[in-house]
Amino acid sequence: ILIKATESTVDHGFQIIPDSVKINVNDLDSLELTEISASAFAEYQGKADITNLTIGAKVKKIGDNAFKGYSNLKELHIEGANTIGKYAFQSCSNLNKIWLPNTLTTIGEKAFEYCNAISHVISKVASPSAMGYEIFSIPDNNKATLFVPSANGYTIGSWTQFSNVVEMGAGDYDT
Repeated sequence: ILIKATESTVDHGFQIIPDSVKINVNDLDSLELTEISASAFAEYQGKADITNLTIGAKVKKIGDNAFKGYSNLKELHIEGANTIGKYAFQSCSNLNKIWLPNTLTTIGEKAFEYCNAISHVISKVASPSAMGYEIFSIPDNNKATLFVPSANGYTIGSWTQFSNVVEMGAGDYDT
């Protein structure tokens, strides 16, 4: 099943990728949406209207280049993915805040390259040291803050680009 973004899926700049999709095919009521394929939304004509994006908890994989070039995207909430592909959010130049779930095990190279406006990444990732080295490209003059459950493992690779690392309690992640 191919799910495409349409004008009707955008509400005041908010785009939500759901956990399931209602259909009426062969007596099926719904199908779980578990993967966003490579470049799935990269060519969407309405992407300039998207400022906030939430990807549901049942989506486990975000493919390479999936949301590349969403230049007006400001906030990204990923609720349950295991994998973010290469260049998945590359050139989202106004992306300011990112929420990463504790289920995340892989972030592809340059997934957030040219996302120069990042100011906050709220990460629940348990083993960040296992992730790639070239995930972010945060400019030296950007005073970005990384919010984490524990600073352990966030001392290598792209994680070192953050000016500030703040350890957060379990209930503090709605910032």
